[in-house]
Amino acid sequence: MTSDKIIPIRLRNPGSGTDEANPSPVRVHVPTHPASHGLRTVAAPFAALPPEEKALLLSRCIRKRIPRGTTVFTQGHLHTATYIIESGLVRTYYTAATGKEVTMAYWSEGDLIGGPNVLTADTVHVWSARAVEDSVVWCIAAKELENLVHTRPLIARFIIDSMTVKLFWVSSLLQAFGTQSVFLRLAHLLLKLAEMYGVPTKSGIAIRYHFTQEDLANMVGATRQWVSTTLRHFQRDNIIRSGKRLLEIQNIELLRRIVGEPDLTGGRHSK
Repeated sequence: MTSDKIIPIRLRNPGSGTDEANPSPVRVHVPTHPASHGLRTVAAPFAALPPEEKALLLSRCIRKRIPRGTTVFTQGHLHTATYIIESGLVRTYYTAATGKEVTMAYWSEGDLIGGPNVLTADTVHVWSARAVEDSVVWCIAAKELENLVHTRPLIARFIIDSMTVKLFWVSSLLQAFGTQSVFLRLAHLLLKLAEMYGVPTKSGIAIRYHFTQEDLANMVGATRQWVSTTLRHFQRDNIIRSGKRLLEIQNIELLRRIVGEPDLTGGRHSK
């Protein structure tokens, strides 16, 4: 058990912890609401490509179906191709020498995975990827992608923007690990999940994928039991609402104040 102490917050009636029954992320279908709650969403850069550029890029790709549980690429193996996700959900993760897997992120429609050097075929993957639900990907060889980058500025911009999204995510994780207590790392992670995968609802922002407590623990460097206890404290203070296959941020501005980020709504809290 980690030695970090839980920062005191107002505790009200006891609430239930997050559900542990489903071991892998699943889609959460929730009604959308026009209010954004100050959410800074991160959109997949592929959506910004003009149709003719998308068509050209995909014409150089091979379309593959990846069944749930199938490995897309493996840490330490030679990088031969880059993948654009058409549908489904793919988990990227790092495997330590002890065999422990650390979840890096989950990627979905329009996301670019592979690399990190997507333009050369003489490097190795620094982490692995596995489909956590039936997925379809477009696979492009490094040389083909390099040729397109040299001749098509908008496709080059797509690659740059895609790598920027990845850098943003990994940098957030590294900064949290290096500068914050475990408690603040979890609060920070919840914010980033809302930005990456958030769907506005009438009562807050729902995370569209279900992350197990083990997933959250791996990403913040804590035990599952510690994460479970802290999530219950957040729920009792009406910061989050958790249940079977659902994690919803109910007061994102309070969560931002906990980690020291600015309130984007001028003090108008999400209810």
